[in-house]
Amino acid sequence: MNQLTSQALCQISIDGARISVPAGSSILEAAHQRGIDIPTLCFDRYLTPEGVCRLCCVEIDGMHGLVSACTTAVHDGMQVHTTTDKVRENQRQILGMVLQNFGTVGPNDPAQKHYATLCRMAEAAGLSTADIQTQEAHYLTHHDPLLAISAERCIQCNRCFRYCEYLHGFHPSEILDMGGSRQLSFAMGIPLAEGQCDHCGGCVDHCPTGALVEKWSVTHGPADYQAPSICTYCGTGCALQVQVKNGVPLGAYPVFAEDSVNQGQLCVKGRFGLDFVSHPDRITQPLIREREGRTLDCFREASWDEALDYAAHEFKQIRDNDGGDKLAVLSSARATNEENYLAQKLARAVFHTNNIDNCARICHAPSVAGLTAAFGSGAATNSLDEIEGADCILLIGANPTEAHPVIGHKIKHAVRHKHAKLIVIDPRTIWLTQIADVHLQLRAGTNIALLNGILRVLIEENLIDEVFIAARTSGFEATRKIVMDHYDLDRVAAITGVAQEDIRRAARLYANAKNSMIIYGLGITQHIHGSSNVMAIANLALATGHIGRKHAGVCPLRGQNNVQGACDVGALPNVLPGYQQVNDPAVIAKFSQRWQVALPTSTGLKSCQMIHGAKSGQVKGLYLIAEDPVQTDPDSHLVEQAMDNLDCLVVQELFFTRTASFADVILPAACALEKEGTFTNTDRRIQHFKPVLAAPGECRTDMD
Repeated sequence: MNQLTSQALCQISIDGARISVPAGSSILEAAHQRGIDIPTLCFDRYLTPEGVCRLCCVEIDGMHGLVSACTTAVHDGMQVHTTTDKVRENQRQILGMVLQNFGTVGPNDPAQKHYATLCRMAEAAGLSTADIQTQEAHYLTHHDPLLAISAERCIQCNRCFRYCEYLHGFHPSEILDMGGSRQLSFAMGIPLAEGQCDHCGGCVDHCPTGALVEKWSVTHGPADYQAPSICTYCGTGCALQVQVKNGVPLGAYPVFAEDSVNQGQLCVKGRFGLDFVSHPDRITQPLIREREGRTLDCFREASWDEALDYAAHEFKQIRDNDGGDKLAVLSSARATNEENYLAQKLARAVFHTNNIDNCARICHAPSVAGLTAAFGSGAATNSLDEIEGADCILLIGANPTEAHPVIGHKIKHAVRHKHAKLIVIDPRTIWLTQIADVHLQLRAGTNIALLNGILRVLIEENLIDEVFIAARTSGFEATRKIVMDHYDLDRVAAITGVAQEDIRRAARLYANAKNSMIIYGLGITQHIHGSSNVMAIANLALATGHIGRKHAGVCPLRGQNNVQGACDVGALPNVLPGYQQVNDPAVIAKFSQRWQVALPTSTGLKSCQMIHGAKSGQVKGLYLIAEDPVQTDPDSHLVEQAMDNLDCLVVQELFFTRTASFADVILPAACALEKEGTFTNTDRRIQHFKPVLAAPGECRTDMD
């Protein structure tokens, strides 16, 4: 984004109006400050202005000819004119050529909005669009699986690949001169799908003429309406504008609001991955098992009343005859906060068991334990917005350009445009290693040795913050002794396979930066010592004082969209909402009084223990919400045996999954676009959303 270079003020005149603007501002910025509209095509507030379209040209007293307002800086006493005959004639010529090449715009043309904007600018310049003779424009749809291109509508403003360069550091598209005619092509003639393009769609958002559009908009035409929602593909929590036509979500556009976590960015999944919503394989009616077998025809359709009565009767019989601990609920980190809250309340207040868990058990629980032990709270210490202001980023056990692409973009921006240092700790070579200052390519499973080796360097070279340690921490001397006694760099290098000098360099970069942030993912939590990995990370932040302020802290990347929220509201076997322990008498008394029921006080089964319990007979009834352990757990054969051994399995799902094939009752669920609720993203941002469209058939929300 264009930055002002000085806070000194200049006195200038625009169309006779005198205004004061910061020195270093462009004429275009000054005009916008005054509310004066200067038309532009190539200007983009996210990009360095180039002035290639010449539409924003203005006249300045004392200067010969027209100058581009977006690239010309103001100076004291400057007198600018934006509506002279020469300025208007320039605008008419440029817009006339653009509209001539634009072609006829029909009711299903994907560039209708772009055309309307061009026509408004033309009319403001005094150009009658009715007199323009147009040539036919076409969209090429066979070059790419997701995007379509119209060479006729391309004005060579460069915004598409300038944005790619700004965001990604490469040009997946280019303008080719084909014997005097222009053609928008792919870099070096390679189709986007075969090159570096990750189909984030930013080129579409920043194209001013609709030369680049989503292929669905060519096939189906413009959407009937758009509605806001939250992406559910990862824990970032990107804000969407979902495009709906004939009741079908075709795709999504990003929200450009400054307070949205994605701030105008999306990844290929959030933008294009909505076809599952209208997939013909959706379960749309409650199903009850009619005969043995693993196929859909082994079930019959039922009413909601019949299905719920059947499930309630079976669960009640197990609870009354064998006790509540024979039942279990496996909730979902994809469900809303409200749904997870009710799921854990159902388990505790109705089933009378703390056997409630969700998939965060595998990915998030080590963070809860480790961060709570270190900081008193099992959550990120900073917002995602702060990544771009960090002076050093230590990335460990995560591949955000693939798993959390928008967060990956923030890291790229911090490194490429804000000159942050980047340390990558990963056994693999990931995309971000190519822009990293240090890549510590350790042997898998040696995280603690490496992190303690870094801490040893910090201690040896006096890079720790003694004042912060004395005032804000406890137990450092014991940690110092362990590190100094057991983690000399010769031993660390032998264990990890990382050169000593690389360890020292990483330690110095992290400690010496003004603000350092640690970002980590499932690569360090899905271990038998996952909590210890998290605490070792926290030790680095505490030892250097890189915690408790903006742009400095520890940020875990959550896998699914509501991992944080599902745990916050108590869908865990050992804690009630707000991480209040189930074995604390005062906590139990408080919740028992509020819910008007006696609550269980022993820690419940974890998700993995539920599976083993089902196989052994310890668990007889399981209510499973939006999870597919037969498909996702490592030992599918064991999970199949467990599911088959249950007296009653109720599955709430969108599709007939492998786990659903073992169910006694299948309840058709509504997806996120079909319900209202809140999600809590990876930096604990609670976001409310409403239904975008109606759920198909008899589908209901998990809350219902």
